[in-house]
Amino acid sequence: MAEQLLNAKEAARRLGISVRSFLRYRPKLCAVGMQIVRAGQRVTYRESSIDRIIRLAAEEDKPLYEIEECGGAQ
Repeated sequence: MAEQLLNAKEAARRLGISVRSFLRYRPKLCAVGMQIVRAGQRVTYRESSIDRIIRLAAEEDKPLYEIEECGGAQ
């Protein structure tokens, strides 16, 4: 099965935040393991990496912007 790629709006919806908040938190989310896939000017995000961040936030019982590290982050 092919990896699902999400645009910023879809990624924000998946994380339960606004697109504006997603763009503000993007550097932090990338630092904890969110993976970006670029194709020319198009920027997408790997769904599996977003799911991993959601799981970590739930396990640590912290909001997304307080996550320190992501287990298995590359």
